[in-house]
Order: sequence, then structure tokens, then C-alpha cells
Amino acid sequence: MAKYPGAMGNSLKVSVCDSANAYSSTSPAPSDANNTSQFIFQPGANTGVLTVTNSNPASNTANTSSQTDATAITGSLNAGDWLLIGNTTVGTQYAQISSVGTPVTTANGVSTATISLANTLFLTANATSSNVTRYWEFYNLVTAAPNTSDYVAKMGGAHDNYTWYWLTNVAHLLVFLVLC
Repeated sequence: MAKYPGAMGNSLKVSVCDSANAYSSTSPAPSDANNTSQFIFQPGANTGVLTVTNSNPASNTANTSSQTDATAITGSLNAGDWLLIGNTTVGTQYAQISSVGTPVTTANGVSTATISLANTLFLTANATSSNVTRYWEFYNLVTAAPNTSDYVAKMGGAHDNYTWYWLTNVAHLLVFLVLC
């Protein structure tokens, strides 16, 4: 692929979805049994907060443990990906992640991180959950997650179908190319 210098050359974006887990996944649970995680998203906001709390704050390792788990959870979220936020009570909404903050440990085994969203939430009340479902940034432009073709499965292989997404914005013309 040839690129041009400057803004026109920087307008090409390639995104690869190489597995079902890359297409969609649930945020991981804390690895420390003393830790709990909670996501809170408020109506009218364009941010959410992840809080990881250690139930044994007097422990010498509570701060480190909550920080480690908060880092692992935020590490599973990527700018551009979509979150399914809400539940059957408050409604659900897809919101695109614009950035994921670095977890900060405040004290007593509590770590927090801010998740910034590209759009405002229109839920009827606060959405609180111990995890969130994340989708690849272009999930809604393909019919399904990558899989294994029948031919490769018969030959004993796996994972030969990948989804590539190229996006370019040249002279204000948006061009999409999806290869499956």
C-alpha cells in the first residue's frame, strides 16, 4: 500500500479482528478473591467509572492487588471498541470507548479508572455491573465473528477466517472495505 505524506497519508486505518474473542468478550473478573469490580455508568454522562475494591484493606497487599486487577480489566478495553451498557431494568445502549484511563489506587485497597465514551448515555437510571461486554470497533459492519471454514476444519486446522477492515477518509469521501 502506498501512502501520501501529511493528513491524506494519515487517513488510512486498518483494523483486524482475528478471533471470536477479539470480536466480542466480557471484561475479566478480578484474579484476587478479595477483590470485586464494579462499573458505573450514569444517564446523561459520557464517562463511566471502574472501581476495584479489596475486601481486606488492612492487608499489606490490598492496594497492589486492586491496582493489578484494575489494570488487567482496563487492559481488556480498547479505544474505538463498543460497550454494551445497561440491563433490562434501565435499558441497554451501545457506547463507543474514546479512551480508557490508567487505574489510580486511592487508598485502602480501592482502585478506580475512568472510561471515556464517544457518545452520551441515554439510560433511564445508573447502570451498575461487575463486568461489561466489549465489541470490536467495526462489529456492526460484519455479519459474525471470525471462525474456521469447513475446509480447514476437515483438514484439522482452525481460525482461517479473519475480518479486515480498512477505512479511509480522502477528500471527505468515506470508503469502507471489508474482507471476510
